[in-house]
Amino acid sequence: MSNIEIFKTNVQTDNEAEKILKSLLKLYTSYTMNFDLEDKENILRVLSLRLDIETDSIISHLNTLGYNCDLINHS
Repeated sequence: MSNIEIFKTNVQTDNEAEKILKSLLKLYTSYTMNFDLEDKENILRVLSLRLDIETDSIISHLNTLGYNCDLINHS
């Protein structure tokens, strides 16, 4: 069973996205993540094959890095 969460962010550039992904993947080694900066909401997509996704922690981490990040309800 896999879990997917989608976050709206204010990340603007590929360089920013790459730095954020490296930082997040050090904390969450079992997640797969990517940004879609072509989307108007600059989404961060997070996939976990086994574990629940720690949404609050991801939001907090991006906030600490100086970015806005909100979970998009997609159910």
